[in-house]
Amino acid sequence: MKSMIRFALVFAAIVPACIGADSGREAAGIDAPPRHGENIAFRLNPALIPDGLAEGETPMLQVFPRLPDPPFEIPMTRTTGLWRAWYGLKDTSIKAIFFAFVTVDSSGTRTRPDLGQDLFDAPVVDAAGRPVYGAYEAIGISHTGISDLRPENLSLAIEAFRRELRFHPDNYSGRLLLASARLKNSDFSEAARRSVEAEIDSVLASGKDRESAVRFAASAYRMMGRTEKAEALEKSLADRDPKGDLAARKRFTQILGIEDRDERIRSLERFVADFPGSPFVEPALSQIVSAVIETGDSRAMAAAGDRLLRGASTLTGAHGLAGLAGVFADLGIEPDRALSYAGRAMEILAAEKAAGGGSAEAAEEREEAESRFRAVLGWVHVQRGEIVPAVSELQEAVKGPLQGKAFYHLGIALEKAGRLEDALVQYGRAAAFSGDVGDAAYAAFRSLWKNTGRDTLLADASLDEQARWVETASRERILARRSVRPAPDFLLEDARGGRVRLSDQQGNVVLLCFWASWSQSSMKLMEELDALAGQYGRSILFLTVAMDRNKTDVRSAVRKNDIVLPVLLNSGMEQAYRLSGVPAVFLIDRDGRIHFTHMGFRRDINSILSVEIDDLLGATAL
Repeated sequence: MKSMIRFALVFAAIVPACIGADSGREAAGIDAPPRHGENIAFRLNPALIPDGLAEGETPMLQVFPRLPDPPFEIPMTRTTGLWRAWYGLKDTSIKAIFFAFVTVDSSGTRTRPDLGQDLFDAPVVDAAGRPVYGAYEAIGISHTGISDLRPENLSLAIEAFRRELRFHPDNYSGRLLLASARLKNSDFSEAARRSVEAEIDSVLASGKDRESAVRFAASAYRMMGRTEKAEALEKSLADRDPKGDLAARKRFTQILGIEDRDERIRSLERFVADFPGSPFVEPALSQIVSAVIETGDSRAMAAAGDRLLRGASTLTGAHGLAGLAGVFADLGIEPDRALSYAGRAMEILAAEKAAGGGSAEAAEEREEAESRFRAVLGWVHVQRGEIVPAVSELQEAVKGPLQGKAFYHLGIALEKAGRLEDALVQYGRAAAFSGDVGDAAYAAFRSLWKNTGRDTLLADASLDEQARWVETASRERILARRSVRPAPDFLLEDARGGRVRLSDQQGNVVLLCFWASWSQSSMKLMEELDALAGQYGRSILFLTVAMDRNKTDVRSAVRKNDIVLPVLLNSGMEQAYRLSGVPAVFLIDRDGRIHFTHMGFRRDINSILSVEIDDLLGATAL
C-alpha cells in the first residue's frame, strides 16, 4: 500500500502542466515532461481561447527558462486541429520550464487570452521521470512574486518547496526557502518561529557532521535573528576546516577592513600564501593590484599585474587587469603589459558572455564591463600609435554606458586619424562631463575648433548641442533599465516598535532600500539617500530595511550615523526581494510595482535615481 501511495505522489508531481482535460485535443500545455536534450512539444486548443481568434491573429508561445528574465517567443503552427510549438531544452542548468500563451495581431500587438492563469510550469525530469534537483525549488520561487505573470502565493510556494524536499531532502537551499516562506506566510508568528527552529534543530541532530547541513542551520538561525547560534555554527565549521572556504571567507573579509594600505597588502600576500586553492585568491590578487596602484610604484604594479594575469579567470580578475592596463596607458608606460592585460580582460569577458545565463543584473554587468574594457583597450592602442584599432574599440565602447573618458579618448584617436569633424563631436560630448576629463576635453574642443578656422562665437552652441545629446542619451539609457514586477508585500516592525505594511503605501512612489550597519557601501548609500530625501522627501516615501539581526546593532547604527530616514527591521525579506547582498534599492510606483532595481553602491546613484523618480512622478524634465 505504501509503495502505491509513493507511486501516486511521484506521478502527480510529474504530470505535464495543462489547462482543461489532460488528454490530447481538449488540453493545452505540453505533451510530455521536459527532459534535458529533448524537444518539448507545446499545444494549445483554439477552443480554449475565449471568443476565438480574430482575423489575422495567431497564437504565440512564450517560454521562460528563468524568471523574471524575458521569454523566448515561438510562433505556433496549426496541426491536426491544435496549435503547436517546440522548444529544445539544451541548457542543463534549467530546472523548470515556465510558459505562457499570447495572441498576436497583424500590427504585432500582443494580447494574453484568459486561460484561467497567465503562467504555467513543468518540472524538468531525469531519464527515470524523477524531477531533477532544484525543479520544484524553481517553481516555488516563481510563486514568491518575482514575475508580474505570477502573483505572490506563499501557500503554493510552500507546497512546491515541500515537494522539492520530498524528492531531494539534501537540498538545503530549498529547505531555507521553505523556512522563509513559512515565516512570512504566518506573518512571522511565534508559533511559526518555534516550528522552524525545531526543524533547524532536527536537521542539525540528523546531519550535524555534514557541512551543508550546518551551513543551512547557520543561515536559518540568522534568518530567525539567532545571531549567537549562527556565529557559533560558523565558527565550528571554520575550526573544523581551517583551510576551507568558510575560514578563507572570514579571513578575507577581515583583511578588507584593514585601513592601512601597506598592512592590507601584506595581509593579502599572506592570505594568498595560506589559501592557495581558495576561490578568494583571485579577488585577493585583484585587491593587491588596486592597493599597489595607490602607491604609484610602477615596478610593484607590474609584478602584481603579472601575478593576476596568471591567475585571472573571472570578471573579478578581468576588472583588475583592465584597471591596471588603463593606469599604464594614462602614465604612458608599459605598453606591452597594458596590451596583454587589456587583451586578457576581453578574453575572460568573451568566455563569460558565451556562458550566458544569470540574472538581468549579471547581463547588465557584462555589458558595462565590455564597454569599460573596450575603452581601456582602445586607449592602450592610442598610446601605442595603433590608431585604426583604437578608433574601432573606442567607437564600440561609446555605444555602451556613457563614459566621459571614452568620448575624450575617441576624440583624440579621431583627431590623430584626421577625422576632425568627428573628433569635435566626441570632444564636445566628453566636455559635458565634470572633472578633469571634462576640463581636458573642453580645452581640446576649443583648440581644435580654433585650429580649423571656425567662428568662435558658434563654439558654445556646438558644445550645448552635444551636452543635450549626452543628457538625452543618459536619460534614455537609465529608463531603459525598467523592469516592472509586483513588489512583494511585507509587514515589518520599525526601529521604534511600530509596524509598517508596504501595501498600505499604495498611492505613493516608494524608494525602498535594504542596508546593513556592517556594510560600508550601505552607509555611503544611506548618506546619499539622506541628501536625495532633501530633494524628494515631500514627493515620495522613503523606507529602509536594516538587515542586521540584532535590534541593538540597528539602533546603534541609526544613532551613530544620524540616520533620519524610516528604518524597518528585516524579517525574511532576502528571498522575497532576491537579495544577493546589500545595499539594494527598489523604486516602486503608486500601484505597488517595482520599476527600477539597484544592487550595490555607485557614486552616481543619486543622479540615476533622480531620473527614475522624476519619471515615476510624471515629470517631463530631466
